[in-house]
Amino acid sequence: MLQISDLSEKEALYWFEDRLKP
Repeated sequence: MLQISDLSEKEALYWFEDRLKP
């Protein structure tokens, strides 16, 4: 779980934004 780098961060952000969008 130490591989939380740029890719994971961007993926999390994408998922979060997608969740917020209707």
